[in-house]
Amino acid sequence: MNKKTKVITLYAILMTSVFLMAFAPGTAQDPLISLSRLNYEINALRSYFNARINAVESQITSDHPTTTAAPIDVEEIMNSLRDELLPILMEEINRQNQQTPNTPQTPQFTVLELTAGQTVVGDEGAKIILRGGTALVYSRVENGLADLTTGDELFHGANVPLNHYLMVSRDDGRGIMVTSGEAWVIVEGAFVLN
Repeated sequence: MNKKTKVITLYAILMTSVFLMAFAPGTAQDPLISLSRLNYEINALRSYFNARINAVESQITSDHPTTTAAPIDVEEIMNSLRDELLPILMEEINRQNQQTPNTPQTPQFTVLELTAGQTVVGDEGAKIILRGGTALVYSRVENGLADLTTGDELFHGANVPLNHYLMVSRDDGRGIMVTSGEAWVIVEGAFVLN
């Protein structure tokens, strides 16, 4: 086995073992790896292996002082190993994701008992259901609330239908204003009560 083959073999073994250990997914609650983390780890491994290759080349050269070491294209080796190891890594991540069931976030529902003139302004993505009483759509912008029950958009001043699932698409001052003496509202997500 010539020097270059020894270096490449040693490099491949080290790269494979450290690469697989470094890129094991996170915890059961957070099994994914971000691209920035992956790039950070690849750069860290590149630095580590460059130092290791230089040490091995020095050792080989000192063991055989009469031979000159052929230049090694580390970048080519890194790219080749990354192309081979990335599918293995992705397969392992997918396997672990299948073993770890996705636990969906439980939505936060708030039940409100309101009086005439009170407004509920939802944050982005908040859902509002009028369960009893009457209310009008309240919006400080030209757009209104998405009525997920019918697929319509309800603009400022429109009557809010009972038991319809309304969604606030942006955090820009949209919600409902109670017009009856009492009203019961369910809100999913963050909101401001005025």
